[in-house]
Amino acid sequence: MKSEMEKLREKQQRRRRRRTLRILALSPLIALVFVAVLSLFTRINTVIVRNPTVYSSLDIAEHFSFSVGDSLFTVNRNKMAEEISIACPYVKSAQVSYKLPSDLEITLIPATVAFAVRTETEVLLIDRDFKVLEVVDRIPDGVVAVDGMEIVSYTVGYPLDENENIQVSIVRELLAELEQRGLDEHTSRIDLSKKYNISLRIYDVITVYMGNSENFDAKMNMLVKLLNENDVTVPAEIRVRNSAEGRYIRLDPLPDSSADTDSETEKSPASDTNS
Repeated sequence: MKSEMEKLREKQQRRRRRRTLRILALSPLIALVFVAVLSLFTRINTVIVRNPTVYSSLDIAEHFSFSVGDSLFTVNRNKMAEEISIACPYVKSAQVSYKLPSDLEITLIPATVAFAVRTETEVLLIDRDFKVLEVVDRIPDGVVAVDGMEIVSYTVGYPLDENENIQVSIVRELLAELEQRGLDEHTSRIDLSKKYNISLRIYDVITVYMGNSENFDAKMNMLVKLLNENDVTVPAEIRVRNSAEGRYIRLDPLPDSSADTDSETEKSPASDTNS
């Protein structure tokens, strides 16, 4: 026989279970009402676009996935940011924020051209994230030209696929090494056409032969050493294929224009300094 205390305890437990079940049954309705009320008071009224890019705000607005009057919380911020950066390649990234109760703020970061890859038929303008920004006919002034890079596939608005375009990693490392030493601003050309003798054009008058893609760090250290020891304003060749024994070779200036044009002239080493 159950005691009166046990019967009372069981009765209280049954009451608690029934109360819990009623609350659970009402929860979806309560949530629905809450969302409806929240949506009513958080409808998009103003869209603030902070836009330092080459696109007009109207260009950006064409890719909005919402309309004024929609609830703020129906906007998938991450998806929208990704869609804008793909549709507008010169947008590096976008940040979409709620500004309660009724504003949406979109802040755009512009993408800039880091280098241009020249293929047989076209030129791809690419940023430091290896995102293809645009396809043009010629390399713009002041942009590093990359020749001999094999491009298997690309899509404007997306980064180059490193698995398909295997030289991406080489260019990425080389650019990083140049930037680390402050030489990126003085580099006008990278040539990958000779697989085992990558070359650079720096200071507009110096050609650097790097050899293969191994030991870029050591080769760059030797390059900086030779640049510091020699005149960087005159035509020269620098060879750092062997990072332990770099060579600086100063080239003779071009022949005087008054010289006999029929005579055979060549650039010849005026000095050969071993380091």
